[in-house]
Amino acid sequence: MQAERRATMWLLATTVIWGSTFFSMKMGQAAIGKSAGRETWHVGLLFLTLRFALATVLLTILLPRAWRALKRQAFLDSFIVSMPGVIGIALQAAALRDGSSATVAFITSLTIVTVPVIGWYFLRQRLTPALWIGAILALSGVFIMTDPLSGGFGWPEVFTLIGTILFGFQIHFINHYTRKHDPEAITLGAFIHSVWACLLILLLTSEGRHLLEPGTLARLVQPLDDPDPIRRWAIVWTIPYHAIFASVIAFLVMMRFQRDVPATRAVIIYCLEPVFAAAMAWWLAKEGMAWHQVVGACYIMTGNLACEWLRRNEGPVPARPEEAMPPGTPSPPPPGRC
Repeated sequence: MQAERRATMWLLATTVIWGSTFFSMKMGQAAIGKSAGRETWHVGLLFLTLRFALATVLLTILLPRAWRALKRQAFLDSFIVSMPGVIGIALQAAALRDGSSATVAFITSLTIVTVPVIGWYFLRQRLTPALWIGAILALSGVFIMTDPLSGGFGWPEVFTLIGTILFGFQIHFINHYTRKHDPEAITLGAFIHSVWACLLILLLTSEGRHLLEPGTLARLVQPLDDPDPIRRWAIVWTIPYHAIFASVIAFLVMMRFQRDVPATRAVIIYCLEPVFAAAMAWWLAKEGMAWHQVVGACYIMTGNLACEWLRRNEGPVPARPEEAMPPGTPSPPPPGRC
């Protein structure tokens, strides 16, 4: 019981970190745009390039054996795993430039619906009544939250929804390829592919090349002219935060503690991610929610939980890519044994 309680606290802490990534990525992108003098979607790609480059270095330091496990086929397969994720995160980053952090977070949580739907359409997996009920509730929540009849469902919401579908594909790919290769190697390969893919797009566009100029990159470490210290030093803390906590530490926590928690409890914990995202966006970024957004968020939460509670005897549906690691994934060795 003590191990289960400890694992629950670790997973809850990780969910808080995931929730914080929405407002912090929005803040980090805005800071890069101000420092570079370019308010374009390319700043999101630069943010992701720096995030995953740092995450690659950190994972190499913490788990050097991942390089030994990254054989040729694993590296090629990790490309398939990484592409839906990096495109989805890039779309999410673009959506956060003008969209609400809370809205993006709640729509992203619909992966608990998109995963089984993708499995049904492409893998001939059965859709149960529980999933239909959960999907109807969750999609009704998106309708209420975004108020499309009044023009509330714009391009940020469209980008987020497309990204959520791509995350669903990525979860299926992770489920498949981590059974063929070492999960650490697949993660390392996915980080590497994410870096060069974002970097390539930046190099192919004039705006992107401007962001990569030495002078522009040098300005990123300088404080902004903002009285709020969180915003003034946004670039300095958001990129390391995403690389260290949201990428590397989240992965290590999932590998170590996911197996010690019952699936139903884990899904309930993960469903709290958009709630944490909305709370921190309100507290730290001063982003409020209208009453209809709160009502829609409650519908989405209810639909997500229904997907799990009503089908708890059929096995869990991963709600995030990290949750797709197969049971029995080996935990990291003690220090000094890599």
